[in-house]
Amino acid sequence: GAAIDRILGEIVHSKSLATPIDYVLCIGHFLGK
Repeated sequence: GAAIDRILGEIVHSKSLATPIDYVLCIGHFLGK
C-alpha cells in the first residue's frame, strides 16, 4: 500500500544508500499480495 510506495520512493531518492536486498524485499511484498 502507501507504506510500500513510500519505501520505494525513499530507495529511488537514495539509490547509493539502498541495497539490492531492500529492493528485493519491496518487490517480494508486491508479489506476495
